[in-house]
Amino acid sequence: MIDFEAIINNVTLFHKIYDVIRIVDPVEKEVLYMKKNQNLDVSNIVKSTCYGFWSSGRVCENCISMRAQTENDVFVKFEYVHSRLYLTTAYPLETPYSKYVVEIIKDVTQSELVSNSTEQKEQDIFMNIMSKNRHIITDELTALFNKRYFNEKLPYELINNNLKGFDCAVLMLNVDALLNINHQYGPTAGDYVLKEIASILNECIREDYDWAARLDKDAFVVYLKNIQISDLNRVCEKIQSQVNACSFQYNANTLPVTISIGASHICSSNTCSVEDILKFSKNLLLEAKTEGHNNYVSREVTQ
Repeated sequence: MIDFEAIINNVTLFHKIYDVIRIVDPVEKEVLYMKKNQNLDVSNIVKSTCYGFWSSGRVCENCISMRAQTENDVFVKFEYVHSRLYLTTAYPLETPYSKYVVEIIKDVTQSELVSNSTEQKEQDIFMNIMSKNRHIITDELTALFNKRYFNEKLPYELINNNLKGFDCAVLMLNVDALLNINHQYGPTAGDYVLKEIASILNECIREDYDWAARLDKDAFVVYLKNIQISDLNRVCEKIQSQVNACSFQYNANTLPVTISIGASHICSSNTCSVEDILKFSKNLLLEAKTEGHNNYVSREVTQ
């Protein structure tokens, strides 16, 4: 058993500088240990989940603790809740049993950022923080989520679905022959295609329930929550149908755009790792492209 209190007590400097020190499991989103400054009111804080501190009712999009764990580095961010501004620092923590994260949270409301501020200024601060947090996880070209968000969010989604008994799906998508389009019409034509594909993906998924991300130059991923394999096939067909129906016009040229999809269905009892599921999805995508492009292959992920 890990003595979390002993770990925290060894870091005596933190007690003088910060208001909350806690150890979290960023994948499970669980608070394993928390110690707070006596003067800090935490009566409204949900202590069982790490995101409960921010009273958002949902997992943080910009999860610096997940980033600290996966990249083995220190990350910081601001959050604004209940008219209080907090600075959070996340440190990776290695133990004999697993890898966790130490979060150091400081109320910096009395700093020059917020002190003596008007209600409008506080709202501006909140919007600015939200914008910056969103920017970190957004693909600049397509405005979809980026690879960082995908790497941080997918492990949690899979565990959460397993706990709640939900089936889910991961779709790997590739724009066929995008390199040829870039060579023939220029890279800005390829950018136009990617933005149009991103728009189609957003139209084909459920808002605030599913999500899509751009992984690489011509590669996308879609995550579908609580979905049966028959419905998964319909989503794949809808995406391809809308891409095929779209007139990709660029500088008076009609661009030949198709996509291939590898769609993995994951039942709620499946315990495969994220790596296994991604490998399975990539193999399905390769199979779809091998069969002649403009195609999709969907299959249940086997244990």
